[in-house]
Amino acid sequence: MGADLYLKTKKGEEIGYFRDCYNPNSVLWKLDLSWWRDISNEKSDLKKLNIIKEKIELSKIEGLKEYIEYSNKTKVKLTATIEDVKELETFVNKAIDKIKNEKCYIVWSL
Repeated sequence: MGADLYLKTKKGEEIGYFRDCYNPNSVLWKLDLSWWRDISNEKSDLKKLNIIKEKIELSKIEGLKEYIEYSNKTKVKLTATIEDVKELETFVNKAIDKIKNEKCYIVWSL
């Protein structure tokens, strides 16, 4: 299971795609974000993308989260890499630009 993001034109043509797993390889977890807690409640694609973009920029200063702690106090090492974060950053920047300029939209499958 995971989150699938499809960037599409008004005609429905797919021009971008990003997938993030719900497991220790999650890029959003590495950024200390949750698809459900932080992203799914926002209505605007641009607001969602800007939340992610701001967290990526902050991670460049503060670093990436190394572990996630579950309710039973078990720590699990997060395995997403800098390259994974850069891939998300590329998708987010492209999506922001395309949505502003070409009236594209994102299909969020969370």
